[in-house]
Amino acid sequence: MTATTTAQSERHDGGYRSGAMHPVWTNVAVVVLIGVLVTGALVIGAARVHDNNEQRLLDQRVREVGAVLEAAIPSLQASLSAAAVVAESTNGNPSAFRQVMAPIVGASPKKRFASASLWRLGRPARQIVRIGARPKLTTQSPARAAALFRRATGKKSFVVADLLEGTRRGLGYAFTVPKGASPHYLIYGEQELARTRKAKIGSDSAFADLDYALFFGGRAVPDKLIASSTGGTSLSGRTGSFTANFGDTKLLLVVSPQKDLGGSLLEWLPLILAGFGLLCTLAAALTVWRLSKRRSEAESLAFDNERLYAGQRSVAQTLQHSLLPQTLPEAEGFEFGAIYAPGTEGIDIGGDWYEVVPRDDGSVVVVVGDVSGHGLEAATMMASLRFAILAYAADGDSPATILGKLTHLISVGRDGHFATVLIGIVDPVHHRTTWADAGHPRPLLVTDGASRYVSVPVGPPVGVVAGAIYAEANEELSDEGTLLLYTDGLVERRGETIDVGFERLADAAVRVDAEPLADALFSVVRRAIPDGCDDDAALLGIRWRADVGPEPTAFPATPAAVSEARTYVADALDGSAPEVVETVSLLVSELATNSVRHAAAGFTLDIQRRPDRIRVAVSDSGPGNPQVRSPEPVEPSGRGLLIVEALSEDWGYEPTADGAGKTVWFEVAVVPATT
Repeated sequence: MTATTTAQSERHDGGYRSGAMHPVWTNVAVVVLIGVLVTGALVIGAARVHDNNEQRLLDQRVREVGAVLEAAIPSLQASLSAAAVVAESTNGNPSAFRQVMAPIVGASPKKRFASASLWRLGRPARQIVRIGARPKLTTQSPARAAALFRRATGKKSFVVADLLEGTRRGLGYAFTVPKGASPHYLIYGEQELARTRKAKIGSDSAFADLDYALFFGGRAVPDKLIASSTGGTSLSGRTGSFTANFGDTKLLLVVSPQKDLGGSLLEWLPLILAGFGLLCTLAAALTVWRLSKRRSEAESLAFDNERLYAGQRSVAQTLQHSLLPQTLPEAEGFEFGAIYAPGTEGIDIGGDWYEVVPRDDGSVVVVVGDVSGHGLEAATMMASLRFAILAYAADGDSPATILGKLTHLISVGRDGHFATVLIGIVDPVHHRTTWADAGHPRPLLVTDGASRYVSVPVGPPVGVVAGAIYAEANEELSDEGTLLLYTDGLVERRGETIDVGFERLADAAVRVDAEPLADALFSVVRRAIPDGCDDDAALLGIRWRADVGPEPTAFPATPAAVSEARTYVADALDGSAPEVVETVSLLVSELATNSVRHAAAGFTLDIQRRPDRIRVAVSDSGPGNPQVRSPEPVEPSGRGLLIVEALSEDWGYEPTADGAGKTVWFEVAVVPATT
């Protein structure tokens, strides 16, 4: 406006003068100069921001890819370590080696190794057993294999063999137990790599927008290229790198983005600012400033919301989990399990709870309850009631007495909350349960593939009527079955009657006896509330089941008794998976051999088949307690308990009932038999 006003003043004086244009052009020049400087500064600044942002995002993506790479390495070490420990503990038993390694060896790309072999260390080392293809290492000079084995002996981590040359490309891994454990065996596995060296990242991967090159040895040397997304060693554009420890060597990961990581706006911003020119410089600067400010404010607000949400989620989860039992107790002849399903995603704090309290007489008190409402007050009230019930149950109070005492602790008028509570005493000695109910859904009993609700007199919820008196009901227990205690979130849905929910839960629970209890509870929840629940839901399962198996059988202290015991195992476990029968037979042979050697009166063998495991006990009158030891390689015996410890899920020993001997027992997980 300054230049225009000046020109009009000169025209009133009779015409334009040459000198009169000077201030106009001066102002124009100043504006142009300022515009050029501002535009140039913005263009340069935008370009630098773009470059810095791209480099920062690339560095972040490199760290993420590197974290994924480093996270995969321990699983490789764990596989080799597990096989090495089993080899040492079983004295190089081929069957034990196959049992550990066979699931992860094969020609499929999903398998971890294409080949795995067990070697006995010595000069020279001797291969005991091999799974999969012939190792490439064995096709090369024996000196190279010997050198590799010497490097691997006693190391804490695996040693890597470079097998990248030739058409059959791969990597080899050698591992023994640490030096202090006196290794006698070595595990060697090989992975085959793509011949073309090209391995693209899947389009559904979080890293699909990146190109990469992975090198062996920590340097970007062409002949050390393991794989890349392009098949070659060169990556175009901006690159970042990450070095990861890999056994006794390193891996170098080079990453390049396929496109701008920060989006197209920052990529094109310098050209947009330059294209607008001098007339739009100030407007462009203002627009960029406003957009940047809004973006910063939005990011700051999103960060604050995320931080507050994460804090609230963490506090809620910590509080909820701390108020519920961390583990359920064990009781002879019973199995317990529980599931808590929050109804509000992310903030799972509510008033639902469950509890199991063992008593000295062998009975257990089982409780499930639900405080009205959600939030900190409901959780606090739930904690008060739960701990009060723990105290009353420990005093030996009956279910009705406990509920009566709870009515003095909570009042809906004073506290704004009430609670529904179901309490039962499960007595395995007298095969009886005793129940008292304060407005809570009835327990569900599942026996012989059928489910029914236990009839229990229902009293008012705790906190509604002060000093309320509750009635009790007794229910006989069958020889085996499952009780389910739950909260209303498992049966209530908007838009349907509660009876429909009860029928759905009863139908969902009819097959609980056919699965291990933990799996059965998850199945019940999935079938009862497949789409989730509006309210919190707690489910407590109590299962009792007599052990199944033949009567304990006595065997004489003769060498033939060991063979007879193996035949007894095969008959007792008829119908079980062959690998389970083989494992149990092997472990029984070891324990029976020890009994024959050390107990002149023979031994007794007891086998019990349970839903999820098989328990075997060998009792004899031999002196002393069994001790696990590590015998010298030349010793012909002393490895029995090492084998038991390696192949069983759990094992232990205890005095016999008459105190004159000992019982050594072990448990093996049930594996479904293949047809």
